[in-house]
Amino acid sequence: MKLNLFLILSLNFFSVKCQNTELNELINHVYDNILLEKEQYFILEKSLDYSIGDFELQNYQKRELKNIDPNFPIELITQPLTDLKQTDWRNLELPKTEFKTEREVSHPNFLKKNKVYFAFSSPVFSKNKEYCIIIISTNYTKSSEDRIYVIKKENGKWKDILNFIINQTKTVTYH
Repeated sequence: MKLNLFLILSLNFFSVKCQNTELNELINHVYDNILLEKEQYFILEKSLDYSIGDFELQNYQKRELKNIDPNFPIELITQPLTDLKQTDWRNLELPKTEFKTEREVSHPNFLKKNKVYFAFSSPVFSKNKEYCIIIISTNYTKSSEDRIYVIKKENGKWKDILNFIINQTKTVTYH
């Protein structure tokens, strides 16, 4: 009985460890190749909530994606997401990162002082773990931009294939 419990706990630990390693590799790619280089990153501690359709691309975007990578599993962006759990980014080893809550980043003094923070959706991987889509939100003092990134693992390294703006806002003050 004790041996069975030990085996179950060990398998669960290694399963979580492998998932965290995979996420660490992906997010380190995001830091190195997508985010603006910063001395320190401010990241929302939990992944973005999103509804079905946030990953939906227009037909011309799907064609462009298939032209760039004919092997891309189009069902990754056309089928509704199920069983997608929120990611707690604090569980990963992220360099130069300070995690913030939504309440902290919405305080006016935070953006005046820090200028920018980032938020990530939970990544969605293809069945073979070769492709991934993720939304990255860049939030400035008076504007924000959300992009879908399509990323592919080639020779053990993640590589950006394509990205699309899905939401852009700008605050204008009139006097």
